[in-house]
Amino acid sequence: MGIGQAARILDREFSDISVSKLRYLEARGLVTPTRTRGGSRRFSPQDIERLRYIIGCQRDEFLPLDVIARRLANPSPDDVGPRQVRPVSAGPGTPGGSEGTESGSLAHLLRPRGSDSTETELTPAQFTKRAPVSSDAIEKMRQHGLINHWDATELAITEIIGRLQAYGIEPRHLRWLTQSADRTTALVDASLPIRHELGSLAEAENDEARRHLAADLIAVYLLLVRNALSRS
Repeated sequence: MGIGQAARILDREFSDISVSKLRYLEARGLVTPTRTRGGSRRFSPQDIERLRYIIGCQRDEFLPLDVIARRLANPSPDDVGPRQVRPVSAGPGTPGGSEGTESGSLAHLLRPRGSDSTETELTPAQFTKRAPVSSDAIEKMRQHGLINHWDATELAITEIIGRLQAYGIEPRHLRWLTQSADRTTALVDASLPIRHELGSLAEAENDEARRHLAADLIAVYLLLVRNALSRS
């Protein structure tokens, strides 16, 4: 199929998928459609499934494109098989909807920093080169506490905030997110046993409970936002 048809198919499952987005993913080497003699792109069903995986990783796991590219080049056993992507319009009780899935997927996102072998620390120069925003934008994010490390997680943060800036949402508007993250962590830690008083096995279980408790708190927030959007 042509690039326009491919964009329309993917736009049914993901929001804001455009022809320019698919061209960008091709330019980054993440998908390689064939070309006709006239130079038009032709996307196969396998190309569409690959794009579903890429865009799903961006949306559901907030992964930057560099990390997704490494996953595609060196897939782990967990990545084998078709990815279950959740349509944006899916609601509770529908396949791929939010019921029973939000907190589980969020807990995966909350795994300890550095637990993913693809999450390597970068130098400031490497980070600035890979980030999809300007160095001035990166500095503003640092000033407002939105990024503090040079790694893949914070590359994903810059990518998302870069999209928000297109709507006039600046890093200074997001300072409350860092404050909310700190308050969530404080509530979680106050609700669980003190870590230094636990044995190594119990501490590992406590860390797992810590992630899932935080994920449940975030899931409640997501549902409250969904209700607020419905009311507005």
